[in-house]
Amino acid sequence: MLKATEPMRLFVCESLCGGWGGELIDSSLRAEGAAMLAAIATDFCRVEGCRVVTLWDERLGRCPIEGADVILVRQADEAKRLFRQYAAECDATFDIAPELDGALLERRRMVEEVGGVYLGASAAAIELCADKLRLADHFTANGIPTIRTRLLSDEDNTTMQSLPLVIKRRDGAGGLSMQLVRDSSQWERISNSNLTKGWGERMIAQPFVEGEHLSVAAIVGEDCAAAEIFPVGQQHLSDDGEFRYLGGRIPAAPSVQQPVTELVRKTLATIDGLTGYVGFDILLPKDAAAEPLVVEINPRLTTGYLGYRKLANENLAERLLFPARSVSPIRWNGGPVEFTSGGNVCLSATV
Repeated sequence: MLKATEPMRLFVCESLCGGWGGELIDSSLRAEGAAMLAAIATDFCRVEGCRVVTLWDERLGRCPIEGADVILVRQADEAKRLFRQYAAECDATFDIAPELDGALLERRRMVEEVGGVYLGASAAAIELCADKLRLADHFTANGIPTIRTRLLSDEDNTTMQSLPLVIKRRDGAGGLSMQLVRDSSQWERISNSNLTKGWGERMIAQPFVEGEHLSVAAIVGEDCAAAEIFPVGQQHLSDDGEFRYLGGRIPAAPSVQQPVTELVRKTLATIDGLTGYVGFDILLPKDAAAEPLVVEINPRLTTGYLGYRKLANENLAERLLFPARSVSPIRWNGGPVEFTSGGNVCLSATV
């Protein structure tokens, strides 16, 4: 438990900007990561007594964070060593990493291995949420409405009768490798290609459900019943069948706020160790009689934080550090706010 009365040194790391990027260094995920890192690190720097340390890949040019101790990563093999070093030296670690290839789980375990304090979900909760197939099974077993999910390799000729389908990585993030399959010829082409590459066990298939894409975040303490659930927002996704994440708008319509908030509380109660900043992707089916569906959970900071920090009348990062200290609900201004995945944020003129 962190003590709010003592000075602290906080290690804040985003993997794609901290030297772990590899082939993703020029991807849209890197731009999202940079925007999230700049926002949260800046807000942590504003917390009295908090000194922020972060890693920055020197290939990316100047680090956009003011007030932090920036450690430059000059070679790819330095990233893991430096991460372990500062996770051990600092009072706590706040990590931002995608679920891809177990990246978030790996860093969570590394903090534990060096005896550090990790601000976020347990390893078991991260492992569950990172696997979209396991998570969908968990939802079904616990009565949480979701989209039917199967392994791509389990699909057979009956699939032709249930098109359109959405295929995606079991551990995807930011819409990476997602594809809407509209007809049988497209299905044959895509599924055969992925299966040939050995992706059958790493890809999942879901029936396409038309509707409104929503998201919501929460700060969750050890007692999930005390979770502070943020206003529900809209997600902006590309309309090219690839569902690339483009940003969002907060808040969404008043009519969705209560049902989605209730669904998030119900979902939180089914997963032990899901603490810290948690993001939820929700689908509101076009069918007016249908209930909202939980699509996935992100047990980490999400891009929606860019909008939430603009709407909040306080420093959300301080709540993340010391959730037990805040007894009153977060005060939000009216908004709405629009933001892009790359970090551009503006207050919207219309509600």
